[in-house]
Amino acid sequence: MRLAIASCLLLLTATLPALAAPSPPGTSHRLDQARETYLAGLPRPISAHDWDMRFRAAGWFWEAQPPQSLLKYEKLVQEVAQTAQAGDPGDPFFRRKAIWVRPYASDAIDLRVLEVLDRAQAMGVTEVYLETFYHGQVSYLGSRAFPPRWPKLNVAKVYAREARHRGIKLYAWVHALRWGEDQVQSGWVEGVANGYGDSPLQAEGKGSAFVSPSSPKVAEKLGTVLEEISNLGYFDGIWLDYMRYPLASRPRPGQGDPRLYWGYSNSTRAALRKKRPELDTPAFRTFLVDGTAPNPEMRKKWLTEWRGFLSAELKDLIATLRAKVPSTVKLGLVFHPSSYLSADDPRAQDALEWLPYFDEISPM
Repeated sequence: MRLAIASCLLLLTATLPALAAPSPPGTSHRLDQARETYLAGLPRPISAHDWDMRFRAAGWFWEAQPPQSLLKYEKLVQEVAQTAQAGDPGDPFFRRKAIWVRPYASDAIDLRVLEVLDRAQAMGVTEVYLETFYHGQVSYLGSRAFPPRWPKLNVAKVYAREARHRGIKLYAWVHALRWGEDQVQSGWVEGVANGYGDSPLQAEGKGSAFVSPSSPKVAEKLGTVLEEISNLGYFDGIWLDYMRYPLASRPRPGQGDPRLYWGYSNSTRAALRKKRPELDTPAFRTFLVDGTAPNPEMRKKWLTEWRGFLSAELKDLIATLRAKVPSTVKLGLVFHPSSYLSADDPRAQDALEWLPYFDEISPM
């Protein structure tokens, strides 16, 4: 397991020692001009023939020679790719530079995937983490678990083909426990709840529907997604994001409050009774309901046990998911290092305890 540091496409690009060198500014500008000239000559939406011609494979069956605009653009693409991959002769890990990408339909329909990867590679990027499971939808076709974000449009495949052409590694970015509101509100899957009756929407805002890691349906559906991604052949690995509970939705009392944790769903209570029967006592149940404890020492002990149990539920889910992913497929984890600054952080994201299940981890 190695600690990988990735930069965010929408925020900033982190710099590591001896990273892959970005292409010269002049090359990047010429690349933009060549790409736009090439795209301007294509009809919309992009046809399968135009897409094949991009790689000069099936296109040779249709035309004697690719258009000059494509040849000029392709030459610059390869020039930038070679610069990005040259790097430093040291440890390959320290030459890595990655971005997180949220795809859109235009990336495929208008071939805007070229613009995304042109600019990424011009910055020296060697890896792309593509948002592949987001708000209960997937960016590929044929899923048995969730609907595609764009029916009849396989954006993940488009990114995979273009990334492979450039020598960029492509990883699937998966929102593990943060599903869409419609998924939770439909009632078919169980969301998380805290002891005050707050919803994750109140805690983290719109788009924050977290599902319970203790729910068998969550494990089943998420396991199916990871199996599918592993078998697509598009990706070099998978990164799990949002493998945690939501943030606290109200100020924390100084002594800690069990009700701020998101373990009040039915599946979590059932798991507590089954896995930790020694904790499932009348006194502990009262502690969970109203936060009262016999004394400060017992409160601290119980709060530690409660948080530890919730973190263990995440760990059990991770173990289940790891078993779904072939050993040949890299599995990574994104975590919040700040969760270690507070002993009673409600996210219960004890990432360092989960290291044996992952090939790499990345701090946010």
